[in-house]
Amino acid sequence: MADLNYMDGKRDLRLDFLRGYSIFVMTLTHLGLASPLIFITGGSRFLINAAEVFFFISGFTVGYIAIGRTLGSQVENRLTRSWLIYRYILFFSFGLTLVLGQERLQEESQGEFVRWLVSLIALKEAAWDMDILIAYVIYIALAPLALWGLVRNRTQLVVMAIGGVYLLTQLAPFVMSLEFASFRHLAANTPLFFGAIVMGYHSPTLAAWWKERRRRRWADGTILVIGIALLVAFLTDYGGNEDLQDFLGHFVVREFLMPPHNLVIVTLYLRILWLMVTHLWGFLFRVSGWLFMPLGQDSMFAYCLQVTFIKLFYWWDMPVDWESHTLLRLSAEVIVVGLILGSVRLRRWFLTTLHRRNYLEWPHRHLINLLVWGTLIMLLGLALMRAEPGGWWWEDGDFFDDF
Repeated sequence: MADLNYMDGKRDLRLDFLRGYSIFVMTLTHLGLASPLIFITGGSRFLINAAEVFFFISGFTVGYIAIGRTLGSQVENRLTRSWLIYRYILFFSFGLTLVLGQERLQEESQGEFVRWLVSLIALKEAAWDMDILIAYVIYIALAPLALWGLVRNRTQLVVMAIGGVYLLTQLAPFVMSLEFASFRHLAANTPLFFGAIVMGYHSPTLAAWWKERRRRRWADGTILVIGIALLVAFLTDYGGNEDLQDFLGHFVVREFLMPPHNLVIVTLYLRILWLMVTHLWGFLFRVSGWLFMPLGQDSMFAYCLQVTFIKLFYWWDMPVDWESHTLLRLSAEVIVVGLILGSVRLRRWFLTTLHRRNYLEWPHRHLINLLVWGTLIMLLGLALMRAEPGGWWWEDGDFFDDF
């Protein structure tokens, strides 16, 4: 019998679990060591990847927590969240540039520091793989538009808008492209995030409707069979049929355009994941909840950490790569994931301590602002210290000429 104790009050722990799983997969994929754990992560080669799961779960959560709450409070919460993520992007981008030194600053800015800095602030460029968070900032900032329609009982209008944007993207993807440094086409992936907001907001109604369907088990069984068949086809390289392989699994096409057949396949596997965390909850939580739950409940910070540790891993020129012995690659992955998990727990303890002590309330409230301004000032100082008269910032008497 399924263990369905996945509710903690009004909080659905399955969402935290899947977010944590996505962060775990992203970490191992970006680390690129291809240990045996690739059979768990897929390594961005499968028909669905962690980014798609992350977008969907994030959108579903936005809709789910909006149930029964006023539109004004949700607009404020979403914009506050988007602003927070934006500051995280700046802090980790500035901080990593400082840590990695002058040579990497020159390489990253391509000798045009002011242009690079302004582009980074305007989200026109991404430093250190922060591009997924840029997509997240834009999605979260636009989420109130969908919530407005849902709260005012205009779900059909919201669904039509999502479908219209997606259709226009399929017809003219370059015209619909938003000029932000996102690693994905934001409009093409609209159904994943904003469609999930609609599902999350109406999840009680959808759950009740689905429970009344007599053939729901047949439908889920069919989805499982199709999912297994696609998995077998993937593992066997589609029988050597390159056209079929490109049609189903070309990662670049799916990432940029998200064609209808890929969207259907992603949706199919999202359903399979949801069935797994529902009916195997007790087993999955006991086996991996200690890892996935903390990462999922602090997913934004965990993502920034995985970028940081991976960049430092390669900056220190560690003697481990994808050609190393299997145990070495596996050990490196365990160490990186362990550092992320330990940092997440340490941050939670630190912030809890600040919150409990009244005289530290101000630092707790403004900590991220202080970090952003501090790293920006240090970055500017580093750039000016390494420059010489006649250099990139002073030419023919024009200060910051490259701007």
